[in-house]
Amino acid sequence: MPGEENSDQGNETSSENLDNNLTIVQTAEGAGYTTFASLARDAGLEDILSKGGPYTVFAPTDIAFESLPEGTLDDLRNDKERLNRVLTCYVINGEYMASDLKNVDTMDSLETEKLSVNTTTEGQITVGDAIIIEPDIVAGNGVVHGIDKLVIPLEV
Repeated sequence: MPGEENSDQGNETSSENLDNNLTIVQTAEGAGYTTFASLARDAGLEDILSKGGPYTVFAPTDIAFESLPEGTLDDLRNDKERLNRVLTCYVINGEYMASDLKNVDTMDSLETEKLSVNTTTEGQITVGDAIIIEPDIVAGNGVVHGIDKLVIPLEV
């Protein structure tokens, strides 16, 4: 899979390497965030994230999802409503590039979850306690930022 070998760290994928006519879900998948894309499809979010926008999505790496306790992903997949609520916590209305995020303290997700955004002294942008490891992956209807861990409680 493209970018799979780099999904646990920033990789060389940039918006220039992806077809910016792709949707958010297609773009996330093409950049190596395959678990997020698969879960978005399972939750019925692909249609929502394909129409309208623009959206900003913070997509956790596949490794972040793999670190969940055994059975958690299966439980989420079997509860579409809960899965939808969890994933929409990672989606923001509007397109926010990394340079825009440096001027933001909090953002409201589609699930009304407030996400804290900070810039470290080293210049890294964090969302909650996750670090944006791959910023500005441009899609046809928004932007995806790869993050290194899950930031939303799964009880949402």
